[in-house]
Amino acid sequence: MEIMEIINLGADLLQTTIGISEAMSKLSPHRQCIIHIINLTKCYVLQNPRIYLCRGRCVDPPPPIILPSSSGSAAFAKTPRTGRGFFGVFKYDLLNRSTQKATEQVAVLFRVPHNIRLKANEFAVGVFDISRECNSHLYTEMSTKVDTTFIKGQAKGPSLTHTGQNVTIRATMSDCSAPVIKVHMSNRDEM
Repeated sequence: MEIMEIINLGADLLQTTIGISEAMSKLSPHRQCIIHIINLTKCYVLQNPRIYLCRGRCVDPPPPIILPSSSGSAAFAKTPRTGRGFFGVFKYDLLNRSTQKATEQVAVLFRVPHNIRLKANEFAVGVFDISRECNSHLYTEMSTKVDTTFIKGQAKGPSLTHTGQNVTIRATMSDCSAPVIKVHMSNRDEM
């Protein structure tokens, strides 16, 4: 990756972070989750995002497209005045630019409990077949089962790495009441 691409990528991420921070500052300071995705691939476009949320709302939606060597962010917040945490999953179609076909999807799960002293923040990343719907069934599968299509963990644990057929996804999550998840996606053979 050229130095100017890296600088532009960093500037894009900083600008997005500032915008999300401004939007989040207008909300209650409790239980929110910001997700940053950096697409380090050379030939895959993330497109057509879909979201499933429970007891939360999307306050800054994911961008419709994340091109190679670019980034995007989304922000989610807990529904006010509920004594519970919130959780969700969102995913993007993984479009191969050379074939113009999407055969897989990249998914990110997050779970932010009401009280992080009693339960830990959790997250998961994975690659699924294009036919998988983004709904409560996907959330339940990713949060309760073990499978080769995804990896899950707690924010206080190590970073996650999942390698699919075409891409490798690395992710970290901060362990606080307003966690940030950072996701890096690269070509399988590059990381």
